[in-house]
Amino acid sequence: MASLPLIRISPSEFQFTETRSGYTSRLRLTSLQHQAVGFKFKTNAPHKFLVKPVVCSLSQKGMSVDVIVKSSSPITEVDRFLIQTVALAAEEAENLDSTKWRTLDPSRIMEDLIFCTVARRRSASQSSAASSQSGISPLLAVSD
Repeated sequence: MASLPLIRISPSEFQFTETRSGYTSRLRLTSLQHQAVGFKFKTNAPHKFLVKPVVCSLSQKGMSVDVIVKSSSPITEVDRFLIQTVALAAEEAENLDSTKWRTLDPSRIMEDLIFCTVARRRSASQSSAASSQSGISPLLAVSD
């Protein structure tokens, strides 16, 4: 029996952009359940990435949180994250942290991989050409 998703992840992968201090990406997690939902991020490169928040709970349907990931090292095709999600009782969701997460029954936890990409920078001439061809202003952005 397939389980219904507990959260919506938007976009579906970490899309990193280069900044002066390294690389940054943001995901929005939104609860799809009426009960509390918890999540935890894991990565195959834990010393490379700073993730905020790593563990969190969303108490009701429609509640969202932005997850920010930063790295001072270049992003590679092997970089990826595992997101673990679990439906929680109200008392489990209260002050959820890594210590409380370890007490949860592993058979309740669902896992999904999240891949990483690096956004290609477009030159001003490419942005102008693309906007004139599509009729969309380069100041407007479309999200997933």
